[in-house]
Parts: sequence; structure tokens; C-alpha cells
Amino acid sequence: MNSPTFPQFTTTTLGGGVHINGLAKILGIYDAKVKLKSINDHTISFYIYTDTKPHICPRCNLSTSKVHDYRMQKIKDISFHNKSCILFLNNRRYHCSGCGKHFYESYDFIAKYPHRTNRLTKFIAGSFFDTLNIKQVSIRANVSSHTVYKVLSTLNNSSSGIGEAISIDEFKGNVGI
Repeated sequence: MNSPTFPQFTTTTLGGGVHINGLAKILGIYDAKVKLKSINDHTISFYIYTDTKPHICPRCNLSTSKVHDYRMQKIKDISFHNKSCILFLNNRRYHCSGCGKHFYESYDFIAKYPHRTNRLTKFIAGSFFDTLNIKQVSIRANVSSHTVYKVLSTLNNSSSGIGEAISIDEFKGNVGI
């Protein structure tokens, strides 16, 4: 039996010589290359690659391009055509020649520690505008309730001060006087 063939996505050049392919544009990832990994009944997954570029050491602020090692990081994204969407990022760890520190490359589309895209975090936070409870949001976003709680704990829900008001607790008009 023949394996299914998938459409090839073309690469276009944006201003300044920046290349972007169609999959990256669909996923909203503009600083990486995206390749389709697999599709099945429940999940669609992609490989994400970036080019090596100089990074600033967080300890001593020296610029370095020396790569120490790589690891494949699994990142959850919002559902794609009613399928779970998983991104496999070829995450790069740099070595600083100045102080010897090893540190991971930073990306615009994921936060530093969570294994989810910023887009998924915004989707979860925005789901509460539809007056959904935590369980409903977790089902809609295809994440655990614990993940929804973690997103809620990071939201800033401060409001401006409440102005002066007069409040009447009880009122009875037939007191008999």
C-alpha cells in the first residue's frame, strides 16, 4: 500500500532576506523552518528548525555562536483541523567561551519554561471570555485542567479602584411609624 503524499510548501522571501515557508506561516512561526512530521486520526505533528545565530550569554553578556548540544523538545499547540497539534523543536544549547555557562536558545513563539506555544496560552486565557469553566476550557484546548490552572495563575486580573458608592442593605417601608 502506498503511503499518502503531502503537498510541498514553497518558500518565499520577505523583506531583508528572511525566508518563510507556508507551514510556518500557517502556524504563526516566523523565525523557524517547519516540516510536516506525521498525521494520524488524532494528531498532527511538525518538526521546527532554526538557523544558528549569535546569542547573548545570560551570565556575562558576551555574544556566542558556539553550540554545545541539541535536544528535541515536544511543544503543544492549539488544535489544527480538530487534531492535537504537537511541535517538535530541535532546541539548541549554546556554550559561552567567556564564563563556561550553557544556556538554551530563546524563541519568540514559546515561553522559557512551559511546553506550550504562546498561542495556546492566549487561546486558553481567551476561552474564559466565553464563560466556560476550567474543565470546559481544558477540553476545548485539549490540555489538562492543571495546565489551565497554571495559565490562570499567570494572568494579571487587577482592576482599577472602585469609586465611592452608597449601599443600602435593607429597606422596609411599612415600619408602622
